[in-house]
Formats: sequence, structure tokens, C-alpha cells
Amino acid sequence: MIYSVLRHRATVKRAERTTLNGEPLNVWSVVDGDVWCLLDTIGTQAEASHSSEVQPTRGRTARLLTASGADLRPGDRVTLTRGAVGNFRVTSEPATVSTCAGPHHCEFIVEQVA
Repeated sequence: MIYSVLRHRATVKRAERTTLNGEPLNVWSVVDGDVWCLLDTIGTQAEASHSSEVQPTRGRTARLLTASGADLRPGDRVTLTRGAVGNFRVTSEPATVSTCAGPHHCEFIVEQVA
């Protein structure tokens, strides 16, 4: 993967299910504070602009491209912190894109959340 293509940075949080006073509760913890990524809204929604810096509206989906081996799972929360900004939820298993040299990058479908 050519890291210069991954113009955005993200923090990934994962929930651990626990109980507090008998009530279920999600406790979020940071899994990775500096994930190199690229938010790609092209092809996932009808946008007039062809810039990957365009922010999808809440509830809209986009593709998040990462280096292969990134530790993201469905349900994780992703906060983009550099480049495009916003909060997203991972909604898919990773789709690994390979070349003849091996795994190249992973693509995840994400949904913007509040």
C-alpha cells in the first residue's frame, strides 16, 4: 500500500459489553489512535463533487480504505481526525484487495453517525 494515498487519519474505538447496576452498558476504548486511511464517498452516494474530502451526511455510507492488517471490526467507531473529519460506524467485514504481490489494502463500508 502506498501510504501517501491514505490522506486521512482516524482513531478507532471498540465497545466492550458490560453491566452497571444490572443494566447493559457499552464501554468504549481506543483500539488504535492513528490509523492511516482514506474516506471515499465516490460510488457510495450520488455526489456532485468528485473529491474524497466531501463529507457524507449523517446516516449515509462511504468506503474507508486502510492498509491491509488494520484492526477494524463491524460495530467499531471511527473518528476521522485529519483530512476529512467526522464520526463513523463500521458496518461491514473487511474486503481485502490483493495484487500478485499479496494483500494490498482493505475496504470497509462505514456509516456516518452523530
